[in-house]
Amino acid sequence: MTDTDILRSYYKFCVKGAEVTPDVTFHKKFSNAQDEKLYNNRKNQNSPRKLARDLMWKFSRWYNKELQQWLDKEQPDRIFLAPGDARFIYDIALKISRRRNIPIITYICDDYYFVKKARPVLDRVHQRLLHKKMDALFSKTSHILTICEELKIIYSEKFKVPATTIMTGTN
Repeated sequence: MTDTDILRSYYKFCVKGAEVTPDVTFHKKFSNAQDEKLYNNRKNQNSPRKLARDLMWKFSRWYNKELQQWLDKEQPDRIFLAPGDARFIYDIALKISRRRNIPIITYICDDYYFVKKARPVLDRVHQRLLHKKMDALFSKTSHILTICEELKIIYSEKFKVPATTIMTGTN
């Protein structure tokens, strides 16, 4: 499901997603140039728009019959989540985890929790709301994977969850 699918769901009253094929030559990241331009526009990365996007996902019907059927077919035994600063992804992982009793493995490759900067008011509101989501996520996380020892130490100590470092390769 994409942001466009979620937005359309408000006037079509249903969310239509599609299964992503493992064949990367078949699946396009963006369906058209306009979607790519919209997604990559830096203006869409500010706090008011992030908050609006999170609300758009929160009140949509993404947990629909088609998704549930796909989950029934795939029978996942773990949720692997690489979270970011969009709160809706936490809601998706937490709801599926709760409904299906599936543990979550969280992959931390960037720090969104311990960042401390003087920011505008809406940025601070966004950060506070993100902290609440991350607290909820880590209460359901069975293991943390990180890209460096520093992240491993601070996240495992803060959330009392076992962690492993898997450093990413570089060219």
